[in-house]
Amino acid sequence: MGSLILRIRTWWETADRTQRLVTAVGGTFLIVLLVLTFYFASRPKFEILFGGLSPADQGMVVSELQKLGIANQYDARGTVLVPSSQVAEARAGLAVAGKMPNSGHGGYAELDKIGMMNTPKVEQERIKAGIEQELSASVEQVTGVSAARVHITLGDDSPFMRERKPPTASIFVTPTADGALGVDQARAISRLVANAVPKLTTQNVAVISSDGRTLWDGQEDQGSGGRAERKVQAEIAESKRREQEIQNKLDVAFGRGNTVVSVDLAMDFNPKSIQKVEVTPSEGPINKELNTEEMSGGANGAGGNPFRAATDPGAPAAGSGSDGDQNYTSKQVSERYDRNVTQTSIEESAGELKSMAINVLVNKTKVTDDAPVTSFLNGYLGPKLGDPSFSVNVTSLEFDTTAQKAIETAAAATAGKDRSRQIISLLPVLALIIVGFLVVRAIGKAARPDVLVTALPDGRVLPMGAGGAYGPGGQVALRGAQGAQAGTHGLAPGGAQALAPGSDPAMHFDEEPEVEGFDPVTGQPIRSIRSKVNVPLEQIKKLAKERPSTVAMLLKSWMLEERR
Repeated sequence: MGSLILRIRTWWETADRTQRLVTAVGGTFLIVLLVLTFYFASRPKFEILFGGLSPADQGMVVSELQKLGIANQYDARGTVLVPSSQVAEARAGLAVAGKMPNSGHGGYAELDKIGMMNTPKVEQERIKAGIEQELSASVEQVTGVSAARVHITLGDDSPFMRERKPPTASIFVTPTADGALGVDQARAISRLVANAVPKLTTQNVAVISSDGRTLWDGQEDQGSGGRAERKVQAEIAESKRREQEIQNKLDVAFGRGNTVVSVDLAMDFNPKSIQKVEVTPSEGPINKELNTEEMSGGANGAGGNPFRAATDPGAPAAGSGSDGDQNYTSKQVSERYDRNVTQTSIEESAGELKSMAINVLVNKTKVTDDAPVTSFLNGYLGPKLGDPSFSVNVTSLEFDTTAQKAIETAAAATAGKDRSRQIISLLPVLALIIVGFLVVRAIGKAARPDVLVTALPDGRVLPMGAGGAYGPGGQVALRGAQGAQAGTHGLAPGGAQALAPGSDPAMHFDEEPEVEGFDPVTGQPIRSIRSKVNVPLEQIKKLAKERPSTVAMLLKSWMLEERR
């Protein structure tokens, strides 16, 4: 470890100003980025522990949470938040310490406060408070709601009609920072509260935001104005839906931007009830009577009919017996049937489509024949095609593409700006990568084993291989950058000389000796004996005079290596 620190220190002292600046700035930026990443990654997700607390209860809860060592956040609306993983721990700690707040969303815990000596009125108020707090906690789970308070008036169920009052509810909500709280959420909140309170309807529910806006008013919604607004909104929504449906199919068939669809429609929201009564006889009679009448003439004796004899002078006298006996028989059958009465009540749903007009603009430069468009729209109407309230209109004309081209140009410019911003945002990361690479490379160079080199008299550097402080033959070798500096600073005396194979590269002979005389026998010149010079040693001596700190660092490094 000490050798690595020494090498890093040696690299720092021998590095130039640019390398030091880049390393310092890059290392600092890398450390700051790592610290920020760790900080934001380690932040817990907070969840509401209590909402709508009074200042006293909020201070009590926050103080106790700090004693328990639980991180917390609170605001001016009486909301206390703790990490989601510690909600149960926080509630348990507050309960053990007896610091549970009296305000806030205690829920059905209010029922525990009902005693034997409480009056029915107090019990009713306790129950109502518990319902309000439970509903407040439920409303806070709706997307876009940060905090909520629910106020309920149970009304008066008096036996006298004039004194009866229906229950009402007022809901005070605080939107979140993004403000994603609209009419749909308010309608859902009103239904949630209305279904949780007996005899409460959405007509008697009001939802008010913290900025003073009335998000839902049941009285207004159930009135004529509310019905008219719902009708208009429903027609607009249905028109948009049909436009999108037709436009998507035309885009697939003729290409995007070649057709423009517009749908105008009207809907009937008036309730309709049809009553139908049908009377039919029963299959069989329920009562049947048979009357039979018989008359016989033998009761008058032998003479025949005395009434005829009295009224008709020419008739035979009574008792003459010339007509004989006369009998009369009559039968009558009487039948009575029951009636089957069938009553049918038909309730038609609101929102029936009364009329619809489909208008389509076709770009004639792209779509030369608009007959397929007309055929498709006629098929879309189906059985309503012959109805005069339902119509199709296809207009073929040349589209003005100036605005479209301007939009495309603006989109291209915006895309270019977005790409530029993305590139600019990536520049710090790229710079960080480059700086990190340079730092790693520099540290790697400092941590790599030094290469033994020897500086030749001509300034060249000869690698000697990794070993100790001495090369083969006992020559002294300079290391790494110091060896190169020794060769490049002209520390080697003499000119360039070639080393013979097998010779000692650490030793160097001096220049050609002078001629001292001639041999009298052979006539050859007699030269003086050359002396050997240890070139690395001479270089080290000269380097020690010019840069003593560097030589001291080298010697210390070599001594540490010898110890290992």
